[in-house]
Amino acid sequence: MYLHNMSKLGALETIGYCAFWECSALAPVKWSPNLKTIGVHAIYLCTSLKEADMSKLHVLETTVNYAFWECSALAPVKWSPNLKTIRGDAFERCTSLKEADMSKLHALKTIQNYYAFCECIALFIVKWAPNPQEYWTGCFSRVHTAGYHCTYH
Repeated sequence: MYLHNMSKLGALETIGYCAFWECSALAPVKWSPNLKTIGVHAIYLCTSLKEADMSKLHVLETTVNYAFWECSALAPVKWSPNLKTIRGDAFERCTSLKEADMSKLHALKTIQNYYAFCECIALFIVKWAPNPQEYWTGCFSRVHTAGYHCTYH
């Protein structure tokens, strides 16, 4: 089944474990407005997904481990305004991601695990959240040729 418009599933609160594992046809996605959780490996290896617009997901507070792992076409990401935590490997190997602008995420406190944005080789601009409490060492490892050209704001 090709499901890309979850906005009609108003009661949907969770995209579960491996829900769209290797779903190469998944693009674009309209999320359910009540989505609270994107599960582990939920959108893993979805190579056609070009955008993750979570900007209208006011109840989404956490992206969990491997949520968008290896979505190689993914760029850009529009964040949930109430996002508090980005967990490990959430965007690892999203090789088309060029910018991580978290500057308007006033609720974002933590980027957990060492590889949240690891191997995002096109990632050139990182704009930090205004009130971070904890960014784990290595969460941006191996970005844009090992980070040598990555600009942090």
